[in-house]
Amino acid sequence: MYQLEFLVHPKIAQLKGYAHSAQHPECAGLRTALFTMFNEATGANWLELDPQTKGQMGQLWLPCLRKQEIDSLFADNLLLQTIEEQLASMVSYWQDVELIDLHDDLLPDATAEIFFEAEEGYRLIPL
Repeated sequence: MYQLEFLVHPKIAQLKGYAHSAQHPECAGLRTALFTMFNEATGANWLELDPQTKGQMGQLWLPCLRKQEIDSLFADNLLLQTIEEQLASMVSYWQDVELIDLHDDLLPDATAEIFFEAEEGYRLIPL
């Protein structure tokens, strides 16, 4: 077990009501919707697409992508551009995320997933 110590005050967010992002209903539903959109946009089944196309589309599943990286993926890929508006209208995950400020080291929800951005770094201290 470790204690997390930030070197400078980080940006912290918490997914309200879910212990893990995978439990959020949108995570599974969006994956299925993406496959359907790809199939409709290409006229082919996802499994039939060439490895290069799958690799380009698969980048959407990379963890911890920043907004700029997502924007770049869409800007550089015509297939993604064809589904961008439809996909954006389906995303509600961020409505369940709340930025938090730890004043007394207590989280608003002790069991919900947190994520952070610590630009100046952090360290793990063994307990």
